[in-house]
Amino acid sequence: MVDCRRKLMLNLGGMLRDELPKLGGSVTTVFFLVGLMVPFVSVGLSRLRIFLLGSLAVLILVQALGRTHLSTDSPEINSENLLVWPAPLICMYGVGMYSLLLDRLELPFPQLRQLVTGIFVLVASAPLIFLLLPPREFPLAYPPYFPPWVQQFSRWMDETELIMSDMPWATAWYGRRQSVWTTLNIQDPKNHDDFYTINDSEKPVRALYLTPLSMDARFYSQMLRGQDWAWGKFVVDSLVLTNDLPQGFPLTHCFAGAFNSGHVFLADRPRWKEAARSER
Repeated sequence: MVDCRRKLMLNLGGMLRDELPKLGGSVTTVFFLVGLMVPFVSVGLSRLRIFLLGSLAVLILVQALGRTHLSTDSPEINSENLLVWPAPLICMYGVGMYSLLLDRLELPFPQLRQLVTGIFVLVASAPLIFLLLPPREFPLAYPPYFPPWVQQFSRWMDETELIMSDMPWATAWYGRRQSVWTTLNIQDPKNHDDFYTINDSEKPVRALYLTPLSMDARFYSQMLRGQDWAWGKFVVDSLVLTNDLPQGFPLTHCFAGAFNSGHVFLADRPRWKEAARSER
């Protein structure tokens, strides 16, 4: 309970400082916040706004308590950003507040009304406009995503075989192969929640694919001085220092080309050589 309360307070402060002011992604958020002071004649609109505020409060609490390393790896776009869900309603109320202010604004001639509205639309759409303007950004989020590599590694596997990876969603989506998340440890004598539990009791793991999500860990504190059964120390000890895998580890073949690019691909047999022979 103490850890949950501490996590809530730390993440909640950051969300109120950084994410809540950018809610909706445009200037309409400002009009929405100002519009909270304006009462509605329509009972339905008032109740919908109360529902929206209640939803925002719940989503803020859930996002603060459920925040993981995914938000740190990709702060802007990630599956834990729940505040984007009410964005359409926020924009709707923001535009409504703008319309109320425009109706009360005394303009010297009617045509100026269209000009003011055009400026408002232009300012609200500015983030999207600048995003579409050149220079164009590279469409791949590398590291760690590089679909050609994921597809190449997956082609070496059969559809019924299991791959363990630190981003199994990528091997499942791009490679269309059965995938499971890497366990917290390669071997855990205390909890038995490790690689060998899945491999021996559930389904044999035929390949291990590690990306920069794991390879970019802190070298000294997380790899060299990590636990003996942690994945970071496993990579350093087995593939860098001694070039000798632990006794009994079933994935004994390493694809060297992947390691040179910051990835690790281990398999139960040299599947890449078999694929090269079949292509000849």
